[in-house]
Amino acid sequence: MVFLFIRSNAISLNFKSWQFPTFHKVNGFKAVPSSSGCYQFYFRRWQIATFSIFKKGDLMSDFNNQDIFYTSQQKYQIKLAIRQGLDTSKLENPDLSYQQMEVLRIALQEGIDIDAFCHPAIPLDEMKRQIELAENKQHIVEISREEYRQKKMKTALVMLIIVFSFSSIIYLLYSNREYLKAYLNAPAIALAENNIKLGMSEQFVSMDYLTEYDQAYEVIVSGQEELNMPGKHKISYCQSNGVRESCSYLYVEVYDDIAPQVTLKNSKVTVGENDDFNALEQVLTATDNLDGDLSKNVTASNFDPTLDTQEIIYTVRDSSGNTGSASLIVTVEKQTPVILQQPANQSQSSSSSISTSSSSNNDSKNENNSEMTTGSFYSINDYDNFESCMNQCLVEIAGKNGICTPVTDEDGVYIGYQASIY
Repeated sequence: MVFLFIRSNAISLNFKSWQFPTFHKVNGFKAVPSSSGCYQFYFRRWQIATFSIFKKGDLMSDFNNQDIFYTSQQKYQIKLAIRQGLDTSKLENPDLSYQQMEVLRIALQEGIDIDAFCHPAIPLDEMKRQIELAENKQHIVEISREEYRQKKMKTALVMLIIVFSFSSIIYLLYSNREYLKAYLNAPAIALAENNIKLGMSEQFVSMDYLTEYDQAYEVIVSGQEELNMPGKHKISYCQSNGVRESCSYLYVEVYDDIAPQVTLKNSKVTVGENDDFNALEQVLTATDNLDGDLSKNVTASNFDPTLDTQEIIYTVRDSSGNTGSASLIVTVEKQTPVILQQPANQSQSSSSSISTSSSSNNDSKNENNSEMTTGSFYSINDYDNFESCMNQCLVEIAGKNGICTPVTDEDGVYIGYQASIY
């Protein structure tokens, strides 16, 4: 067994053991273990000796000074504290009872600072109470520290999430910069006006109403196929840059301005002054773009048989108030007398006599016992009027025993003169 004696001010420190504590200090002396397995002894700041440990054993502190001594229970508590690696400097007060040493040792083991409780004057119960309060306080502090640590961890986690999110957003914005550019710069499209009126007879030119558009993109116009019917229609003008679409809308009120069409059988007709002429019989068709057949709705102006030539006006109105019209030129032919050329042996005055009926002409034929020969036919269509046509017929029978007979068609309309020679 190896003994070390160091004396200072009548205090002798006796280390007799083979196992030194991690840290031991008495009245300025301390023993510190080194990495080489030796203990270095210091008095205040100066190293005074170095000793090696030869074998395992127990370390016991013993003060040989007659004024300082420990009971066996006190030594046991100090020894137990040394084995537990605790700082025994505050336990090595011989004025402390072994119960107080035990309470303080347990407090040190729990990590409680015992500076305020290691006075021998403090009763044991009070020391226990104060240590318990300190333990509770330390527990509260530890809880607060744990909460603070968790709060810091949460804050750090939130900050990490924010930084990650921000970095992700920056990355996404950069990688999709072309998309964002297209989204933020939508095509600009504008119209001169938003509401117009358009007749069905008018042509709708969609581009005439655009005042602003991006020529880099196609303008898509939709809805104009409905402009063939009256009503209010919505025409959309849209442009897209592949990401974002811009549209403007034109509201078109379409109204019917197309008049009905009236078609007649003839543009000109000739009737006798005594004929029963119905002007509506000349109507062939009357149609409207929306109402369809309006033949039954046609009206005609009054016919005056006393006029040589007149214009009959035909009109018809559709449901939109549009009026269609047509005109017919009507020529009224007066009743023309039959002219008879007398035989040459009769007097000049008799040769120019006029008979007002075809029956007297037949009587004359019977009296002369002559055979009638058919001459030329003179159509009114070849002459300006009936008088010119008749005069040409009279030229043929002049100097002959003949007659110019008016000829009518199946409807009783005069169409010319037929020359006959006896």
